[in-house]
Amino acid sequence: MGKKNIDFNKVPIAHKYLINYQFKIKNYSRETLQKLVVNIALPIKIAPYQIIEKLVYKPEVTTIATDTEGNHWLRVELPALLSMEERIFSYKAIISTTPYLLCKQCKNKIKKAITYNQSYLQKFLISEPHIESNHPDIVDVAKKLQDKNPLVFIKKAIQFLQANLKYELQEKEYGALYALQNKRGDCTEFSALLIALCRSIGIPARPIMGFSKGQIWERHALVECLISGRWLPIDPTNQPKNDYFLGLPPKVIVLTRGNWMNNKSLTKEVMFNYKVTSSGHAINAKTDFTITPFQENFSGLENTSSKNSPIIIEPRNNKKKSTIRILNPADKNGDSIKKIILSKQDSSTKNRRIELVSETSMEHYENKNTSLLTNRTLDLAIDFPDITISSKIQPTINIKNNSTRTIRGVLAVHHLDIALIRIIKLIPIELEPGEKEIIQPVLNSIYPGLNKLSFDIYNRIGRLLVSNSLAVSLPIR
Repeated sequence: MGKKNIDFNKVPIAHKYLINYQFKIKNYSRETLQKLVVNIALPIKIAPYQIIEKLVYKPEVTTIATDTEGNHWLRVELPALLSMEERIFSYKAIISTTPYLLCKQCKNKIKKAITYNQSYLQKFLISEPHIESNHPDIVDVAKKLQDKNPLVFIKKAIQFLQANLKYELQEKEYGALYALQNKRGDCTEFSALLIALCRSIGIPARPIMGFSKGQIWERHALVECLISGRWLPIDPTNQPKNDYFLGLPPKVIVLTRGNWMNNKSLTKEVMFNYKVTSSGHAINAKTDFTITPFQENFSGLENTSSKNSPIIIEPRNNKKKSTIRILNPADKNGDSIKKIILSKQDSSTKNRRIELVSETSMEHYENKNTSLLTNRTLDLAIDFPDITISSKIQPTINIKNNSTRTIRGVLAVHHLDIALIRIIKLIPIELEPGEKEIIQPVLNSIYPGLNKLSFDIYNRIGRLLVSNSLAVSLPIR
């Protein structure tokens, strides 16, 4: 998380890197650890300035999951980790990056891009641990810097950081208020304070985390601000002297979006949990990574396909609800949204999977999440991320009546346990011919671990018309 000096007058057009990432965990306890779950963050695709061209991972039974922040994870669930047993999880990825910069001479304006649903933006405007945007000290500074033009405000805020904060590595992640009151911090504090200043005057902002290269590749914190409907990346730490630039600088790779400083967040680089029966357990876990310029003749990624790359989703305008479309690799722009909702206007996307899994696990997950199940009477699609941090979830359910008659019945949501099937929600259904309906029920009965839910529509005489399923994981704490 070091500070570096960048000559922005010598910015290369593009880079291509090979990431080798490894996570080792060993059980030094005498007892077996039960239900080990490991999540490792993957670089995310942020068109046009970060593209994941290739991805391979071990073990092969690993799945690629998404979370509520739009991040992507290698996820492994093991029944046990024996005493003195060591497990290694790894991935290799080819990342193509293109710097995206706005210099101080540029016009203080970005072309209007996307209009977002206000309920989606709210999470990027609130005060939270380590981003104390409602604290009087932070509010006071933001008011002094305030400008009608958000780009001008952000440039003023960067100048404030450069003039008032001393770059100094910290033992822990302290955040915005600490940085302001102590006038020091590393990239985490620089980023947290910029986010807090932006949020305090109504500019949506969020942390992003990844790797950055100075003398060596190190972990690094940056910021994204929503300007004119477009998420603009900003590095508040590594700014040239007597100058400032907005945008994604060269030699930066983004891993996750979200507040990793918050202990309730799922956006840390590696997360794992397990069950123990006593307090005397000992675990050793460590990560290791190398990032090198990619050589085209590298043989370690043969027989891979870009189909395993995370998909970028982009919101659209809709009078009733924000919807999304799936972007192809050639599309230029994309932003993640919290909930996945199939676009009513684009029926061609409805049979595509947003959650990606390896070929070895495809059979197990074939009916999961955004797959559209249909018979000739009804279409039924269920959308929700694979991982949640709350025991309450609110999936999006899309139903369409394909028949020429009115369908009346009930949607039953079942929780499937090993020896028990529980009904947790009953929702009346009445659809005219050709009618579509979107339902977002709140489901309360989500337990730590893997939850399997079944969504079944029955007619008035109890005949099953269509069924779909969803698997959601709640980390064990």
